[in-house]
Amino acid sequence: MPNSKDIRTIPETQGKSRWTPPRGTLGELVASADKRAEGLLSQQSSLERWAAAVGERPGLEAALRRVDVALIAEIKRASPSRGAISPTLDPRAQARAYEKGGAAAISVLTEPQRFTGSNEDLEAAAAACKLPILRKDFHVAAVQLYEARSIGASAALLIARALSPGRFKLLVNVARQIGLEVLAEVRDERELEEDVKQQQVARGQYLVTIGGCNDCHTPWKMGAKGPEPDMSRMLSGHPEHVPMPAPPKSANGAWLWSGAATNTAFAGPWGVSFARNLTPDEHTGIGIWSEEMFINTIRSGKHWGVSRPILPPMPWFNYAKMSDEDLRSVYAYLRTIKPVKNQVPDAVLAQ
Repeated sequence: MPNSKDIRTIPETQGKSRWTPPRGTLGELVASADKRAEGLLSQQSSLERWAAAVGERPGLEAALRRVDVALIAEIKRASPSRGAISPTLDPRAQARAYEKGGAAAISVLTEPQRFTGSNEDLEAAAAACKLPILRKDFHVAAVQLYEARSIGASAALLIARALSPGRFKLLVNVARQIGLEVLAEVRDERELEEDVKQQQVARGQYLVTIGGCNDCHTPWKMGAKGPEPDMSRMLSGHPEHVPMPAPPKSANGAWLWSGAATNTAFAGPWGVSFARNLTPDEHTGIGIWSEEMFINTIRSGKHWGVSRPILPPMPWFNYAKMSDEDLRSVYAYLRTIKPVKNQVPDAVLAQ
């Protein structure tokens, strides 16, 4: 293209199935970001507190969902390809002008070396307008996301090419936990699919965590401070090597059901139920389950969606109210955890 300049010193071709660290200009920027993130680690506790104390910021996604064109206007002093662009700009005045001009949101470059940006630019823009602010930087560590939230960002940019799938997933999870939206940059359909998958898995992990699935489906053990989930057997259900004796008789009144020390076996008027193996083991877990089978099970409250009822204390009727998207996310996450071979005993129904 006329007047264009290729700033990559080494081609950044990406294999179809295996992520490799970026090279060229992007690799240099990522390496610099790694050093900056390392320098922030001593402040991480403070940044976490500040991030938690920041009031609610306008949402980026909500701002972009409008019937007319939604424009993200940018505050950028320089770039590696063009050099200096507007080195003396006033971020406050620029933000106010963008807001007056009808922009839906503002992105602020904070990378200090090749883009000559700063956190102060973002803080000034956030203070000068009511628009959501996207922090555009090379985010490679959780501490940078705490920093982004603490200086007033509504969202942070994650570049798929710059991050391994595992790190991308970690950063998405951290962002969700602190109320920071994520804008992912992808180069092609393959990266987009991988990004969507990683975000879906991260959402599923979040839902499994807050839904208390480990409370019953992960066997408990005695730790230094009392009972705790044995995460080496995460979500593998009642241990097959722990046979349960006949349950104690329940007296009518206040005590109507009882639970095992592992918190994976329960007895009550329904009989005896055992927490199932939710890991992707093909023989003893849900490894052969399809997404449709999983969703039908939760929606109907029946095993495989057609078999016997799911027994207490599983609150399936609450999970049945989840959206299809959320249930797909839970299923996607469960497919990624460590498979554990553990044949859970069949339930014993009350006569």
